[in-house]
Amino acid sequence: MRKLTEAPLQDVLFNDVIALDWAFRLSFINDLLRAISYLQSNTVLQCHGRLTSKCCYIDKRFVLKVGDYGLPSFYNTVTAIERREPADMLWSAPEILRSRNTNKASAEGDIFAFAIILSEVITRESPYYKSNASPEEIVRRVERSEHPPFRPTIDDPFVNQEILFVMQSCWADSPANRLKIPQVRNCLRLLSKSNGNENKSNIIDTLLERIEQHAQSLEDSVEEKTLALVEEKKKTDQLLYSILPKYSAVYSWPSEYRSTDCMYIADVCRSIAEQLKRGENVFPESYEGVTIYFGDIVDFTRLSSSSTPMEIVNLMNDLYYQFDQIIAGFDAYKVETVGDCYVIASGLPNRNGQKHASEMGRLALTLREAAKSFKIRHRPGTPIELRIGLNSGPCVAGVVGFQTPKYCL
Repeated sequence: MRKLTEAPLQDVLFNDVIALDWAFRLSFINDLLRAISYLQSNTVLQCHGRLTSKCCYIDKRFVLKVGDYGLPSFYNTVTAIERREPADMLWSAPEILRSRNTNKASAEGDIFAFAIILSEVITRESPYYKSNASPEEIVRRVERSEHPPFRPTIDDPFVNQEILFVMQSCWADSPANRLKIPQVRNCLRLLSKSNGNENKSNIIDTLLERIEQHAQSLEDSVEEKTLALVEEKKKTDQLLYSILPKYSAVYSWPSEYRSTDCMYIADVCRSIAEQLKRGENVFPESYEGVTIYFGDIVDFTRLSSSSTPMEIVNLMNDLYYQFDQIIAGFDAYKVETVGDCYVIASGLPNRNGQKHASEMGRLALTLREAAKSFKIRHRPGTPIELRIGLNSGPCVAGVVGFQTPKYCL
């Protein structure tokens, strides 16, 4: 028996990305019918005996092939050691289930299994998926021969009636009432003729067209996933840029890390976030003149003790959002917030000569005026007062940490 390493039929049927029209499905059905016919014409094997959709495979040319067949005596020996799982017996005919020998092989049993696989091809779902019953319950109901017999439900109004007739005739409760291979083949030949696929060339053309459509659907899916990935990457970059300063000057790197190229681009600023994304080291920088702003809320402890945690969160979010909007209009960089403490720097990471002190002074006055007009949601009558401190002098700044990098002064 040839070893099959291609995709199982179930993987193809259950994959919504793969669009399977009826020309494609009829090709699978005809391939399966030819495989059953070959096995039944073999004087040694005479039938498959264990036919399920799990042993049907689709190769790279979209041809259905059948595996897991062999001499019945071998499987009967295995049966004496262990029983098959109920989930593997959903394709077994009623007479086989009643015999208690689930590996009993018969041509009529193959026809019954063919009908169950046909229902999977029609619905693109597992057998009996609408019953919501366990495999054990399904096997018991099929074995009991209910009236009408318990079989998979097909409620698609657009399914060809000829296909339904073949399927229902092949899973008849009595083996004698099931269609034979030549009868099934004739029915499918008429169906293929009505669909314009009677000639081999038409089937090949249809399959080639289907392969092209499948390739296009895969390209569309890849494009869609790529766009989603780009959008997520943008969100990640925006978050990274919001917690790290945008630029880092190259000319302040230590001399041992400088090169001719670095000196050539000495006046060009590079993004710290981009450097970290590329896995590069971000070296600390020394700044000759920087003004640091430290500010907090007066009596914040008392205000917190008389407010709920959610009210405090809303307060800080509203206040800091307003402050962030103001800072965007100044040559300053928001370093961090710790509780109610707000830290801002001017003169780094972009040097501005001697303007850092005056710039930070104007910003501090603007923030103070904004705080006076700020309204607390849960306590609109309570004013907000800021305690502000400024300090100017040299400073060293750099990124600390890699997994959770932080720009520290």
